[in-house]
Amino acid sequence: MMQPLSRGEIEVVVRRAGFTGADVDVAVAVALAESGGDPAQVNPEPQANPVPSKGSIGLFQIFRWQHPETWGISIDDLCDPLLNARLAYLLIYIPRGKTFVGWSTFNSGAYKKFLQPSFAVADPELGQ
Repeated sequence: MMQPLSRGEIEVVVRRAGFTGADVDVAVAVALAESGGDPAQVNPEPQANPVPSKGSIGLFQIFRWQHPETWGISIDDLCDPLLNARLAYLLIYIPRGKTFVGWSTFNSGAYKKFLQPSFAVADPELGQ
């Protein structure tokens, strides 16, 4: 287990990954609900798939069994917060119409207890 990221650190990561506007707040809340902010969180998902290495990985708990395009990426690399957030954005959020319905914590409402307005954390890479 790595040190969990703070809310502000996750906000910087999700903004860099492509999330914008009010969806930044929801993305932070979903990441916290999914992984507790721990980018190295690995859940083998034994009830949902036959291959433990194809479980849910990283900050956004990307379920590799449903996303075979991630199979060539090492678990260590998937635990990189920015890569994980970019994949979440590109493979889950965008294809579902820029919604969060691809995450069980969103659909169940579990993310709501982590929902707080962002503070527009300064990020020099985004020109802020």
